[in-house]
Amino acid sequence: CILIWLFFQQTLMKRVQRLVETTDSLARGNFGNRTRLAGTDELAQISIAFDRMADKLQTYTEALQKNERQFRSLVSNIPGAVYRCACDRNWTMEFISQEIISISGYPAADFIGNRVRSFASIIHSDDVDLVETMVNQGVENCQPYAIQYRIVKIDRSIRWVYEKGQAVFDDRGQLMCLDGAIFDISDRVEAEVALRESQERLKRAKEAAEAASLAKSQFLANMSHELRTPLNASIGMAQVLLAQSSLPVKYREDLQVIHHSGEYLLSLINDILEMTKIEAGKMDLYCESF
Repeated sequence: CILIWLFFQQTLMKRVQRLVETTDSLARGNFGNRTRLAGTDELAQISIAFDRMADKLQTYTEALQKNERQFRSLVSNIPGAVYRCACDRNWTMEFISQEIISISGYPAADFIGNRVRSFASIIHSDDVDLVETMVNQGVENCQPYAIQYRIVKIDRSIRWVYEKGQAVFDDRGQLMCLDGAIFDISDRVEAEVALRESQERLKRAKEAAEAASLAKSQFLANMSHELRTPLNASIGMAQVLLAQSSLPVKYREDLQVIHHSGEYLLSLINDILEMTKIEAGKMDLYCESF
């Protein structure tokens, strides 16, 4: 019995212990250990199968780690916060990238599992219903949703964000989660507001300029009409006096100067009237030989 016990102790139990130790090492994430038991017995066969399984597990784990590194590198280069959240009442956050720090001021860890706060808690109170309605419509219609709304940062300042996401369904059509990205568009919104204000100021300035131009045109038109009345009388009286044959030559020359000057002044007034018509959008064409 003692000899049999020693045999099992030296051969079987140590080999089993080696298998158990390797299993524990794999469970702790150390994929470099292998059992490599020699022999042709059942334990050796189990060891070979176990080592093969460990090789495949190591290959799969390294591939997953590589994919995870690539995914995190890709996410870190996106100028927005990428997220995945559950479709429950509180939109429990399952993952959100570190870019959320620059957007909201809060660390990403605060939102994971709604540990410290939910993302819905930082949405501006006036926009909560809008966000909820748009997301629910997108989920019900199985369509992507895009929303522009405000959030309250950690310093209590207001920032505008643009969110685009969609619901994810499994093969059976069951709703699994929401995937999306959030971008800070505050600079763009502020630029749009400044542009609208500038356009409004330009519009008011244009209206004021048009009103001033209209007032000038009306003044010129009224002034021209008022000047023509006494001017026509002066020219007419000069013509009447020039028609008299008994008028001395000295007076006739003076009257001709008055008549010529009146005619010239009348042509200037007529030109002013034509200018006012052009500015008012009314142009008359006169067919004359030249």
